[in-house]
Amino acid sequence: DEFTTIGGLITQKFSYLPQRNEKVSFDGFDITILRADSRQIHSILIRIDLQNPKIRFFELTVNNDTHNKNI
Repeated sequence: DEFTTIGGLITQKFSYLPQRNEKVSFDGFDITILRADSRQIHSILIRIDLQNPKIRFFELTVNNDTHNKNI
C-alpha cells in the first residue's frame, strides 16, 4: 500500500482513527499518538529500532505548514 500522509499510514495500521496515547508497532517503528481529534491526527511520537533488520535505510522529510511550527 502507498500513502500520501503519515496519518493515512497510521490509520491503516490501526484500522480506525486512533486517539491520544494509543500505540502501534510495525517493522521496527513504534508510534504513539500524542494529539488527535475526531477528524485527524495532529502529533505523534515515532521511535525507531535501528537494530531491526527490516530497517536498512531511513529517510525523514518534514513539511511544516502554518498550523504546525514546532517539531
